[in-house]
Amino acid sequence: MQRIPYTNTGKTGVYIGGTYIKPGETRPVDPTLIPAPPAEEEAIVTVDLVGYLEKTSVAKVVESLKDRPAEEIDQLLEAERGRGDKARSTLIQALELERLDRLDQATEAERDRARAKEQLADLDEATLLANLSNVDHSETPREDLERILASYRLGIEVERENQNREAVIAAFEKAAQEAEAILAEGAKE
Repeated sequence: MQRIPYTNTGKTGVYIGGTYIKPGETRPVDPTLIPAPPAEEEAIVTVDLVGYLEKTSVAKVVESLKDRPAEEIDQLLEAERGRGDKARSTLIQALELERLDRLDQATEAERDRARAKEQLADLDEATLLANLSNVDHSETPREDLERILASYRLGIEVERENQNREAVIAAFEKAAQEAEAILAEGAKE
């Protein structure tokens, strides 16, 4: 059986297949017996989250939620629940509420996408191009323009996914660029 060199990078000695390896030492071992590191990394993340939760107020954790990915929200929730008697019900409620809000947003985005697919499928290419050409948004209020721009982007996405009508995609992109330019101009003022 072939053996490979294994270096113990940990702080304590380890046994691999009956061979004791001191910290910083390299010894030949059976490669099938080397432990997988991901489980250790996962434990470190959980420990870091628990430490973070122990040191951080509920208000500060809640304040940081919008910037965190969904997976981290789930990990924070699990870590807070894992604190047992020290778990803060207000933080658990805030984390659960954030998860529900994100789920609602995702569901709403899916509904918007489905509506856009239906509406675009009902329009023939000539009608759609006529509606998109020569659109003047120079007098459109900023809030409305941001919604219109979002619908243009959604139209581009849906067209690429389903119809792939190049002329329609180009018209959506042109309209989106014009709307972005107006928004950027408004930001300068």
